[in-house]
Amino acid sequence: MSELTRLGVARSRSTAKRSYREFQIKLIDVPTPFQAAEGSAAAYLNQHFRDVVVPRRIALFGVRLKASVQAGSWRTLLDSVADTFLESEAPITDFDADFRLVDEALNRSGLPPITSEDYRWANAWWNGGRSAATPYVPHTDHLHFFRNMKEVHRVTGGQFDSCAGWPDADAWNGRTNRADVTFAAVEDFDMGFESIASEHARWACGLLDAGARMISIRGLIEPPRVTRKELAKQRRTIENALEEQSQQKGRTRAEHDEMQRSVQEMEDSYGVAKNTAPPTLVDTTVTIAFEGQIDDVSTLGGNLVLNPMQDRQTGAWIDSMLCSQVRANPHLHDVPATLVAHAGIPDLSAVGDSRGRLALLGFTERDRQPAYISSTAASDSDTLPILAMSAATGSGKTQVLQFTAYQWGMLGVPQFVVDLKEGSDMSPVFRTLPADQYREYSMDTVIGVDGGLDPVRIVPDSNTGVALASSLLRSVNPWESHDRRDRAMTSVTNAIMWGVRNGARATGQALRMAEEAGVVSSKLVGPIWQFLDTYVMARTLIGSEPGEASLHGFDGLTYIKVGSASMQLPQQKRGFDIERAEPGVRISTALVRMMVRGSVMALSGRSGVLHLDEAWMAEHSAQDELEASGRLARQKDVLLAIYNQTPSGPLESGLGNYTSRHLNGLISDEDEAKAGAEFAGIQSPDVVERIMAKRGTEHYMGARWHRAPGGARVVERGAIVYYTDIDNRFAPVEVVLPEAFLELSGTAPEQIRAREEQKRIAAADASEAVASPLVLRRLLRS
Repeated sequence: MSELTRLGVARSRSTAKRSYREFQIKLIDVPTPFQAAEGSAAAYLNQHFRDVVVPRRIALFGVRLKASVQAGSWRTLLDSVADTFLESEAPITDFDADFRLVDEALNRSGLPPITSEDYRWANAWWNGGRSAATPYVPHTDHLHFFRNMKEVHRVTGGQFDSCAGWPDADAWNGRTNRADVTFAAVEDFDMGFESIASEHARWACGLLDAGARMISIRGLIEPPRVTRKELAKQRRTIENALEEQSQQKGRTRAEHDEMQRSVQEMEDSYGVAKNTAPPTLVDTTVTIAFEGQIDDVSTLGGNLVLNPMQDRQTGAWIDSMLCSQVRANPHLHDVPATLVAHAGIPDLSAVGDSRGRLALLGFTERDRQPAYISSTAASDSDTLPILAMSAATGSGKTQVLQFTAYQWGMLGVPQFVVDLKEGSDMSPVFRTLPADQYREYSMDTVIGVDGGLDPVRIVPDSNTGVALASSLLRSVNPWESHDRRDRAMTSVTNAIMWGVRNGARATGQALRMAEEAGVVSSKLVGPIWQFLDTYVMARTLIGSEPGEASLHGFDGLTYIKVGSASMQLPQQKRGFDIERAEPGVRISTALVRMMVRGSVMALSGRSGVLHLDEAWMAEHSAQDELEASGRLARQKDVLLAIYNQTPSGPLESGLGNYTSRHLNGLISDEDEAKAGAEFAGIQSPDVVERIMAKRGTEHYMGARWHRAPGGARVVERGAIVYYTDIDNRFAPVEVVLPEAFLELSGTAPEQIRAREEQKRIAAADASEAVASPLVLRRLLRS
């Protein structure tokens, strides 16, 4: 704005001031009831979080336009002059040219236009954004705002001179019928030369923390070259005065030099010597509205000296209104623009996605802003497709998976949840989804089922399916000898291809058809049949019978769990050589590989989500498959969400090249905590320290809870995770879960035991009901 100021021949502040741009910055911070975002499971979220209050924070920047008559016909000029005389103001068309200039400058600065919703709230923040025309009652040091006249009469009882006998106002939350507000003005900043990293420099943040609901800053913008001239003139004046005082009072040369150095430091800090001085805000006023009736506003300002605006409360309110012509704040300041720029006016720990199919993660810890994760944000913005969460066991990682998957399930997002932890069971949550939106596979029942994860069956593209089947046979190696395998692979791959082209729907079926037709010798494929007879698990990977693709054609949530299956996954973190592993390890590794690849292929082109819990197991056993899935997920329009205890694994395996969003929870190991921060691109020792904070300390990130008299857990605060979004913003977010959801998803031993007991009771009740003759008669009749 200072660059748009036309100074002409003005050489001093006094002559240039009339051409300065007038500005207003208005910040509001009003508590409002939570309303779920469009694109989320709004009905569910609004029901369970109806008591959550979310601050609505909006910062607006306004510039007073200047009228000018553009070149045109003499008739246009005369019309403009006539309208100015008749209406006492310039016609709106006279502002068109300046509007374009200012609008372009604000666009270049990255400021989006305000919406009608922004305007409504900024113009009626004291009334929950409902109406600017609101009843109010002024008192000497505060104002009372009411929703309607009925509420005025109910509260005041006709007593307007004093509010001593009135009932207390409810806390602001957007539903109240009355708001009490105290206006104050900044009388002095009392800061000196503060570093921009100083807490005192962020004075607006301090005011918000103290309960400020509105801050209005008004003033004029002085271009830097005028300020430089003013400072140079003041320096000469000071130097002359110092010299004169030195002669009159006998100051020492050292004292004289010290005062000159102070003047020079002022100029240097202001950037005069290097021509880097910021614009100056002259005749600047700061008006603040605090929630409630404040007896002593001086305690709320920190380094600011606040004036309570006695007998000027109504004037202060009108002064702060958008585009107001009223000036009731008497405290004018000339300050560098940096004092406002670094005050923290736009400070808001907002993080997450705003478009697409949204799942609520929780609320930012400081500002209670909803933080969403979109299942489609990565593909919509053509960015990296992996969402990675790193957190220690018991820190809420699995519950985040279930909560996001459950919400997307309600939105109809196609999903696969691959649960690699033996004995884990997330089905209590997922089974509450509609029956036609949920299906479940347990590996202890699927293992041995013919070709459930056969690549020829589950991969739609036949060439890709054949290549993957060949790779799978190579890794499980039925021939045992590497040399025999290598000699057989070309013939076996050709045989699979021949069989598929002739109608085979599974790898083993294709090989059998090729063997019977003489395309491949029995000597080469014989070891495969022996392998299938010996290892039942292998039959899940190599189907012998035709059948439909078991993973395809479902638009709901598919839950695949290990259950009680005896999966022999490698435990080594580095140096694992699958070719030297035992057959059971090779088969289990191939199963994990096909669960991941099959899920991605089944979701291909459908904007789906693959959740991979305990992803370290896949990293150890199928790292190449994870990397391949990272490449495929972007191409296939799939969000790949990996949940891990050890972020060093995906960091070292190169998955950072495919990861755009991160969730970092509690991790006690220092190396892993540092790896998690590095993986997310967070370069802050404070964040690493907090990730490692111990239970009982102030910054502990795990959930805080206590025992109720009956022994049940009562959550005081949910787990905290650092959420880094697609735009590389990051903030600590509290994962807030509905109580009913917690009962189904909790992983604490007593929560699991309680669910098992409920299942046992339900099963006993069902058995008892079947044994009843009355129930049997009713069933038979129906």
